[in-house]
Amino acid sequence: MYKKKLQRLGAVCLAAAMVFTTFSFPDAVKAEEGTATQADETTSTELEKGKVLVQVNQNILEKNAIANTEQNPFNGDDGGKTAAFDGSTATKWHTQWSPSETVSATNHGWIGSGFGKKILLKEIQYDGWKASASDTNERNRIRDYKLYITTSDTVDANSTWELVAEGQFTQLQNNKIVLDTAREATGFKLEDVQSVNNGYNTHAAEIRAYELKDISLELTAPTKADNGATVYDNAAKASAEDSTGVEDISAKPATFTGTATVDADGSFSGRVTSSDSKLDFTGTKPFLIEFEAKFDTVPTEDMYVVGRGPKNSEQYRIGYNNGKWKFAIHNSNTNGGGDGWHDYGVTVPESQKTEWNKITAFYTGTHIVIMVNETSKNISSNSDNWNVLSDVGQIKEQNGSEFYIGGHADKAMETYGGHIKNLRVYQADTLQNSGINQGTDYNKIMYYMENANTVLNFNTSGFSGYEVNTNWSKTSKEKENYQAVMTISATNGNSIVAQPKAVNINMDGTHKSLLPVSEANVTNEDGSVTVKYAFEDMFKGGSLRLDAGDGLTKTNMRFGYSVGVAQDKFVKSSWYYGTSADNLSWSLLDGTKSAVIGGDFVSNIVFTNLPSSAYNSKVYARGIVTYKDDNNVVRSKMSTFIDSRSAVDVARGVKADCDKKNDQTSEAYKHATNVLQAAGITD
Repeated sequence: MYKKKLQRLGAVCLAAAMVFTTFSFPDAVKAEEGTATQADETTSTELEKGKVLVQVNQNILEKNAIANTEQNPFNGDDGGKTAAFDGSTATKWHTQWSPSETVSATNHGWIGSGFGKKILLKEIQYDGWKASASDTNERNRIRDYKLYITTSDTVDANSTWELVAEGQFTQLQNNKIVLDTAREATGFKLEDVQSVNNGYNTHAAEIRAYELKDISLELTAPTKADNGATVYDNAAKASAEDSTGVEDISAKPATFTGTATVDADGSFSGRVTSSDSKLDFTGTKPFLIEFEAKFDTVPTEDMYVVGRGPKNSEQYRIGYNNGKWKFAIHNSNTNGGGDGWHDYGVTVPESQKTEWNKITAFYTGTHIVIMVNETSKNISSNSDNWNVLSDVGQIKEQNGSEFYIGGHADKAMETYGGHIKNLRVYQADTLQNSGINQGTDYNKIMYYMENANTVLNFNTSGFSGYEVNTNWSKTSKEKENYQAVMTISATNGNSIVAQPKAVNINMDGTHKSLLPVSEANVTNEDGSVTVKYAFEDMFKGGSLRLDAGDGLTKTNMRFGYSVGVAQDKFVKSSWYYGTSADNLSWSLLDGTKSAVIGGDFVSNIVFTNLPSSAYNSKVYARGIVTYKDDNNVVRSKMSTFIDSRSAVDVARGVKADCDKKNDQTSEAYKHATNVLQAAGITD
């Protein structure tokens, strides 16, 4: 076997081998030194992802409040079940005492709520009521309690309830029930077994619920050396699934489901939906929808952004089509040309398509209007005409319709690389009594609508209970070594309770792998957590092996990596590889074999039986090293760039090195010459 100085690859090195018989990579594998252990790549447990403790939105709890007794209507300070979740300790829920008590030693009062979805419940907090800031009278606050949870889809008195905690509150406020293990739940109820002072009549000023959410870290790995250009301009993202990243914070919030990825600026990509009837605008009630949107990549086909209805049969929709932002309604009568679609659009200049644009669309009951950046296409220096369509009729009712953000089922927004932020929806009962001409007074209509009923206030900031800031730096002057430092900070009074031990890394722009972080997590004095991941220049180069014929018909090609960790700390190496740099479609995991060659601790991947027809085809690979730190915790690091070689590339290097040494009689020289000859290269 021939070895260049830069490519110190010995026969005893660890070598997982891939049979390479065509331009693509078949599944068959064999090891250079016996059969390598095949195993799944490192997977993340709940702990490895990290957890943050996040307060459940009080608006959701208020909306879904349940109780078996309440003082309703209010009697003085005492009132209904929603008062325990209204965000104010000045109001309180109270068991019914007037006209007669409804609780007793055998019929305990209880109060609870539903979460609108399944969450991982960790903590409940209870505050009793105080008449003033200095009030210390405990009155009839809850003393002995039982906490129940349910996983039923419908959360009410008839749900299936499970007792998960019981005990005693020892103070008036700031009482906590912390579950030893977080539990999946769709709702909870807190039972007053016995209250202070007053037997069984009791109250609650505020009850709060806290859930555990995953901390999801994502990095995009550097892909190539580009003339010294920085590679560390990739931002880590906080990801959210199942609507944890977006929520309606209006007075009566709708519950959204779906998947959203939220960036640091509060914008999100993805698709979420809600079936809440408040977003069903059937008929002629005026409404206004406004949001900001941009394209990362300009769509080449229709993109539906906001609307309601089953796919292709919406009541209304706002989207992009043929260079225009369009607002359309589906009417249900003969006005405006009959039952069907009616839309108007605003042309967006080419330079503006990948910038943020404010989209405003409203329906007056008779007209539709759309503006981009507060401009309608028909507005000019000498005209006040708006881009409107009159007499469009009332909006058609659609059974089973959903309000969507990010596209309906077959036109999801993420397909086109779009982002949305600052979404608001307003509705008024009528414009008839407002003194507004629906055919001309559109500035007045906008003002009126924006001060009408806020139907939807779509929030994406602070959704996850944490923020992620990423700082990249070069860690070696001699090598292309980089380190990404991700600082995770809790937001809005939430707290990080489990540090992330894994990071999701995009290898090639498409494929991702969840890997252990490179360095121990650091908990800072401010409560933030620091996570680091290292990208190191581990590639030593390529070589040709002489154990696959004479090179005229086939050869074996090896990639070698100097892993840069102590031999007793090494766990394994693995590789992602493919026939193009942006598609490392295959992964290969080796066993725990290794070798020290020339002072370097080395791991190899070998592509065997490479046919002559593929000698000019480059092979692309990215190496990963898994190891243990000084505390025996498993870590990983990745090669900085996607490495590539062809058999021709390596053969030329071998020949040049032999020529330099005047060694034209070696087997290595002959093999390299044959490889070049078989590839049609004679120079």
